[in-house]
Amino acid sequence: MKSERPKVLHEICGRPALWHVLKAARAARPTPLAVVVGQEGDAVAEAVRSWDLGSALVFVEQRSPLGTAHAVAAAERAVGRADDVLVLAGDDPLVTGDHVRELLKVHRRTGAAASILATSAADPTGYARVIREGDRLVDLVARTRLRRIP
Repeated sequence: MKSERPKVLHEICGRPALWHVLKAARAARPTPLAVVVGQEGDAVAEAVRSWDLGSALVFVEQRSPLGTAHAVAAAERAVGRADDVLVLAGDDPLVTGDHVRELLKVHRRTGAAASILATSAADPTGYARVIREGDRLVDLVARTRLRRIP
């Protein structure tokens, strides 16, 4: 996106993308709700505070955008350990509270170490791939790398 506005603050249906994501996250009743911010973090934090989400918010700075795992590690240091951790991308406003509740229900029922919410796209060009054999995760394939899951 060639914009001066942080990607997560671009509006979708009249609200910033991150607003939709945080509303969905609230379905998990997180305590605290950690928001990892990078570039333009002050603008993102200011916007999030103005939304009055009714959750205990913790803002975590990710100085170098080294990916989702790095963001999760930064958040863990800030908020400590938890029984369940829900990770949502701030620029994916299509995840709903219902998706979050269903994912957590299945995750807890199965006792899985980790669970991934995925979808099937008619044209997956440009998207990462989740490769499964039945319910077992086999590969996570990104555009530039392949990770083999033992």
